[in-house]
Order: sequence, then structure tokens, then C-alpha cells
Amino acid sequence: MLRLVYSDQSERLLEGLLDGLGVGDRDPFEPTEIVVPNANLEAWVRHGVAEARGVAANLRFWRLERFASRFVEEFEERRFRLVDLEITEGALLHVLHDRDRLNAPPFERVRRYLSGPGGPEAADLRRTQLAARTARLFEEYAYHRPEMLARWRKGELVEPGDADEEWQSSLWREILGDEGILRESGPVRRDGEPRWVLLSEVLARHHREVPTESRPLHVFGLSYVGRVYQDLFRLLRERRPVHLYSLNPCLEFWEDVESPRELRNRLRRERGALRVDPESLKEEEDPFELLKLEPDDTPLLRLWGSPGRESHRLLNQLSDCDYEGRFSDPGEEPETLLRALQLDILRREPRRRRPPPEPVWDDDDSLRIAGCASVRREVEVVADEIWHRIRSSSGPPESPPLRFHEIAVVVNHPARDEYLPHLEAVFREIHDIPISLGDLPLPGHSRIVDAALRLLELPFGRFDRREMLKLLNHPAVTGSFDDLSPEDWPELTEE
Repeated sequence: MLRLVYSDQSERLLEGLLDGLGVGDRDPFEPTEIVVPNANLEAWVRHGVAEARGVAANLRFWRLERFASRFVEEFEERRFRLVDLEITEGALLHVLHDRDRLNAPPFERVRRYLSGPGGPEAADLRRTQLAARTARLFEEYAYHRPEMLARWRKGELVEPGDADEEWQSSLWREILGDEGILRESGPVRRDGEPRWVLLSEVLARHHREVPTESRPLHVFGLSYVGRVYQDLFRLLRERRPVHLYSLNPCLEFWEDVESPRELRNRLRRERGALRVDPESLKEEEDPFELLKLEPDDTPLLRLWGSPGRESHRLLNQLSDCDYEGRFSDPGEEPETLLRALQLDILRREPRRRRPPPEPVWDDDDSLRIAGCASVRREVEVVADEIWHRIRSSSGPPESPPLRFHEIAVVVNHPARDEYLPHLEAVFREIHDIPISLGDLPLPGHSRIVDAALRLLELPFGRFDRREMLKLLNHPAVTGSFDDLSPEDWPELTEE
């Protein structure tokens, strides 16, 4: 059984989850399994369930990768484990250190890259970087292009003559053994240790042997998942109730909306085939305006990106387009500029040629862009705005005031390390605003943990001056030496 719930708002999607948690006769002592993409959403769902039901008990949350790993381990009776990024990188490093295996003709480009200028140390660095980048590439292939990896294992190429695909496929066959089982990542392997296997291979070999289970599985808030996980859901729906809750920005059918890159590629092909200048086309020669450079589709929906569109296409195929819609009212009149943009996306409104005459949002503050001179100034503006919203939200008794836990500050992941120190410091200095960092890795919560992890990483690095000083200057280490200061360590390393 498969239940698919769409909504354009997280709050309404949570309502669908609450309804799903109450379906059927469930043992109160049996944990409810919920798959979520990150710790932030887990905390939000847990709080939402507790707020609606009075208590959030016996909920077992999983990340998608960990859930799939547990599925493989239990199904294979712990004889196999799911291949992950780290073990793939280790297997690649083992191959890249083997000169005899690299002497094969397909690895000519790899040998040329590794034997570049700089001597043995530079070659070791390039070898490590190549293993890391290739491991990430293979992980993406395993998630999104399992059929290509299956052809590689048979010695076939998707694009014959492609030099990059030739060495990648050869490297893939070197680390992958029979039946999709990853070879050992090192020269020694103890008896009884689990072997490493791809999820796609497990699903292909044993899709009819998965035991039936009555416990439902709830998958909440995944904006995009790879094709191999779609196959996992397809398998599980035949063995247990599966509830999928997905954010969908558009109420209408939008699988045919082209991203800007797809549009450019299509126009290049079709205009070349017609051999005409699009400016010279008459209206009757292009009645459906297929060759227009600027289509009338909602611009923000086009910019939403092809991954989200493709994910919804796969989900629709999985459910045969049978889904439960919990969208907001598309017929309502927008009261703010932000709501007007949301409704344009929800209705798939055509691109506006000019601003609507009414209503006019001259004093609207639902969507604001602040230009700031520094990261700290950005954080100060956010802190001031939060404090203003909290102070001004006290209204009539029937309208509950805004609370701090209902406000989220989203930071772009690549810039997270640059913003987090300022967030903690500025929020503490300005009105002492409480902050909970829900998606911070373990070292960020404890200096002791951070120092311990740096110590464990030391033997696996280059053991150079920079890595040593990074550890020795850590507050948890320098505090152990009364007669040394952080400025003394560089002098000692020079000596």
C-alpha cells in the first residue's frame, strides 16, 4: 500500500502525517518509523506532533541512507553492508596505489595525471584528491544512474569512445567484484566481516524475498531522492504500508516546465534543425510559441530546478498519479507580496509582463532584501528583525503571540562556518535571543569532542606543520600547558 501526500506548506504536510499516524490499529509499544532528511526537520516534526497530540512518544527517526543501510543489513542477515562514500574512497585509494593494475591501457589518463610535476608528495596529494572526487561521482551514479553501473559491470559503455567514461568504468570494475559486491578496501580482510554491496544490486537480486510487515513507514519532507530509493519505496509498498509526504510548490501539472538550461539546449537544437532566425518567424509559423526565448511559464517555477520536477515525476509514477492534495486555497486573494508570489507558483500563472495595478504593496514587509556590508551586519539585521517581530506580535487573546521556536534562520550550507560564530555571538549580545543550532555537527557542540576528533584524524592526514598546529592550538589542548601559549608552538615547530 502506498499513500502519497502533496502540499505546498510544511504545516499542512504535517497535518497529513498526523492523520497517517492515527491510521489502523497500532500497538502503542511499537515504535513508529519516520524517515526525514536532516536533524532540523526531525526536531520540527517531533515538536509538531507533541504540540498537536500532547506528547511525541515512541517515534523512531531515520535518515534515508541509514534506513537503507539497516534494510540491507537485516535482510542480508548482516552478511552485507551498504556501500558508503568512505568505503568507496578507500577501495579507490587501494587501486590507485597499485602500479601493476594502473598499467592497464584504460588508465593512461589516470597515470598521466598522477605523474604530473611536483614529485612523490604532489602525486600522493593528487591520488587522494582523485579518489575523493571519484568516490563522490560513483555515489551519484549509484543513486541516480544504476543502469549505467550495471552496463559498466558487463564491460559495456553508454557512450563508446568517451575517454572519461572508459577510465571511470574500468576503475569501477576494479573495485567492484562479482554480483555487485565491492572488493576489499585493503589487502587484508578478516573472516566473518560483512561484505559491501550496492543497494541497486540487493533490490535487483532479492526483490521478491522481502518479508511482509504490518508496521507503516512514514517518509516526510524529502525534496529529492535518487532513483534507487524510488525503487526501494516501490519494493516496500508491496510488503508494508508506505506513506510519502512531499512538498510540491505547484497545484497544477508541471512536469513539462523547462529549466533555463533545458530551454537553451532545446532552442539550440530546434533552431538549428529549422535553419531559420527565430526573429524572422511569423506568428503562424510558430503558433504554439515553441521557439520563444522567454516562455510564459512562471519564472520561479522554471528556476525551481529540474531535480524537484523529476522527483515529483517519479513519485507520480510510483503512485500512478493517485495522491492526496493538501494544498492551500488557490482561490484566495493575496494579502502580501510574498503570498502573491506563492500563489503564482501554486496556480502556475503565466509570466507577468507588468506589475498588477491592484493591490499595491508599497508598505509590504513580507519579502525584504537587505544589502549589508559584512556578515556580522547581516546577522545584526536578522537579530533586530526577530526582536521586532516578537515584540509586535502580542495581539488579542485569540491570536497567540509569536514565539522564538517558531522562527527559523536558514544559512546557505557552503557559508555555514562563516555565519555560525556570528549568529551565536550577535544573538547573545542583542537582546540575548535564544538560539538552537539544529543542524550542527557533533564537534560544534563540544570543544572536547572537536579536539578528540582532530586527534583521531591526525594519523590519516599528511602530518604536516599545519595539521599539528591546528591540534596544538586547540583550547582543549593549550589549557593543559601552563607554561606555554599558542604563540610558542610555531617557534617550537621551527626549532
